[in-house]
Amino acid sequence: MRHVISTVNPMSNNDRPRRIPLYPTFSRGAASVSIRRGRHSWPGVLDTGKVQWTLNARSALQIGFQVMDLRPGDEVLVPAYHCPVMIYPIVEAGLQPVYFRIKEDCTVDLDDLKAKLTERTRAVVVIHYFGFPTPMQELRTLCDLQDLYLVEDCAHAFFGAWKSQKIGVLGDVTIASLYKFFPVYDGGAIRFGNRALLDRVGRHPHARLFFQLKSMLNTLEVRSNPNDPGGGIRFFLQLKDWLWGMIKKQPVQPVKQVGVSSESSSDSPFTPDIIAGTYSTRRMPLFSSLVYRFTNRRELVRRRRENYTYLLGKLEDLGLKPLFSELPEGVVPYNLALVSEQASGLADLLRSHGVSIARFGEYYWDEGDRGSCEVANRYSRNCFQIPIHQSLTREDMDYIASILANR
Repeated sequence: MRHVISTVNPMSNNDRPRRIPLYPTFSRGAASVSIRRGRHSWPGVLDTGKVQWTLNARSALQIGFQVMDLRPGDEVLVPAYHCPVMIYPIVEAGLQPVYFRIKEDCTVDLDDLKAKLTERTRAVVVIHYFGFPTPMQELRTLCDLQDLYLVEDCAHAFFGAWKSQKIGVLGDVTIASLYKFFPVYDGGAIRFGNRALLDRVGRHPHARLFFQLKSMLNTLEVRSNPNDPGGGIRFFLQLKDWLWGMIKKQPVQPVKQVGVSSESSSDSPFTPDIIAGTYSTRRMPLFSSLVYRFTNRRELVRRRRENYTYLLGKLEDLGLKPLFSELPEGVVPYNLALVSEQASGLADLLRSHGVSIARFGEYYWDEGDRGSCEVANRYSRNCFQIPIHQSLTREDMDYIASILANR
């Protein structure tokens, strides 16, 4: 059935463009809560096993590498299609990242991964891209045979399963990101499937009261409805400004610099000096924990799948190629990835109309690594991701499609 692309005026509300946020807000579906969580539960990556709450997913990854018995010079296999925040904790620990290829569907090229194994290989990192699960059982078997740690990166996939196998349960460590799926500003976690690693983890500190309040106020500001300026939170924003002034008076720990090739992109927002301060041993703030605890998971999943399916049909009618043209049962998407040689222009067009766009893999940790994987290089340049989260409506999906229809 063909989808009719309606014409939507991108200017509204006194000539202000509509704003489509990249992450969930407290408006609409994201505000659906319930005191009795069991009535609306949906399986997530953190439901079983021992979980340590962290400030964000990258901090969880860093903690995971810190508790592995790895030594400087050991090699960690990571996907060629990556974000630099994945590589920083590897290099910071004195380890050597080695990149393996991915296939067109973003699954692991097992032949290439096996070819990259050496006597110094100690761990493998696997990503579930954009919420779509990567088959894990063969990787788990390989890691067991080779005595390797398996890190399951679920930063894009908080919910989901692959052929009845729930994601996040086969890794020695599994990392998760909350702010991509829940209306919070801070929040991550590491799940330990390896008891030996769990025994090495100490109790990480709670954040100080100032940081707890700042995180709550950041959430109220950043996760508020962007189409309702001021929206009753003006007092909280003033309180946040005062609080931030107090925090800046606190002593600042020096940032450890990590070496990176001179060939790295000079305009990358992921240089070591920029991202080093975003890693922390603090636990997830209390306010984020409460939002996570009471969010209606079933409604979250339903709306994400519904938005993805609806927008998918419209964009295919426009001749745009989705990275994943089907939404299998059990998959809960993070966003909708499109592949186009005009990716940069289309992303800029959407941004100019208030639509927030993600560009995972746009930058490499070391630009000198380009060329090792043709698929990764192509997606790095030609893939961008459109939000479809639970706070968005069918009207929002029509708005996005209308902009692209008039490109």
